[in-house]
Amino acid sequence: MTKHETFLRVAREHTAQRFRELYKAEAFSLPTSLRRPTLKWRAWAPEGVVGVFLETASTAREVKEHQRRGLDPYPYLLTTDATSRVAIETSGALNFFASNRVEGLIGFRVKPNASFTLWQHVQVFAPQVAYIVPLGFILSATESDNEADLVRRVGELIDHTLEIWRQLDAGATHGAPSA
Repeated sequence: MTKHETFLRVAREHTAQRFRELYKAEAFSLPTSLRRPTLKWRAWAPEGVVGVFLETASTAREVKEHQRRGLDPYPYLLTTDATSRVAIETSGALNFFASNRVEGLIGFRVKPNASFTLWQHVQVFAPQVAYIVPLGFILSATESDNEADLVRRVGELIDHTLEIWRQLDAGATHGAPSA
């Protein structure tokens, strides 16, 4: 097993464990669609990136279809290639992208030390390649990283995402600030 494959496995297992714990301890902190005792997670990303994605019945069908056609599970979503045309270049830690729609470009270039959450992201590349990422946690990964670094960074990203959801929920419950 390569280091990249190990990182993908560790990130998926850690994410699944964290969400099981969240369900038991504070399900109210989760969006309604995530308030289930068992959620399925898929790990995938190009070399140098670690991605963990919520897998619903519809995303599982889409991933299977993409792979049947010889594509990545999430085609045109992530790259580290500096020459690729992308919609968003990510750098820095703890970014949050919600309800984005990217058409005709690779979605994200993941730069070193980047980490971000995708929430309800729509990726459209061609008429035959269109899908939604309900939830994804993406991090850059380097040769100098180790499993402990990865677990820590995934945990920080999940914690940051929970804080954003809490703030959004508080705004919806208690009234958002007026413009």
